[in-house]
Amino acid sequence: MTDRFIKLKEWIIHFLRHKDIINKNIVSIEENDSGFDLHIKRKTESQYVLIKDKLDNVDEIISMINDKNVMIIVSNNKANLDSLISNWAKLIKFSKLVIFFVNPNSSMDKKWSIYPYTHNMIIDRPALRKGLESLFEMVQEWK
Repeated sequence: MTDRFIKLKEWIIHFLRHKDIINKNIVSIEENDSGFDLHIKRKTESQYVLIKDKLDNVDEIISMINDKNVMIIVSNNKANLDSLISNWAKLIKFSKLVIFFVNPNSSMDKKWSIYPYTHNMIIDRPALRKGLESLFEMVQEWK
């Protein structure tokens, strides 16, 4: 495991626990379940987490998703943004997929997220790159 992977993992666990303080819906967060890095068991549903420094091997990721509720955590950098855009047509097929672009060291926002399936329904396709770049710029790039 790289330092960046560990930092992303610590960040998402802290983020999820903080977000759940009021609802107390998370039952457990387990590591290394079915090829995923984390398995979040909630009272209402389960969610699987993949932590990737680089958003590459998208076809491999897609083969794992199926109909699962999946969260992908990646570093907020230009290469990952470009990979999102170039794989957009593949990723919009999964209604339960969310991707977080994260920089825990950012002095601005620490993350931005996107549900490709939902976003695709509301975006003007020619404006996709510009819209995603606007989101990307809210968080400092983590090179």
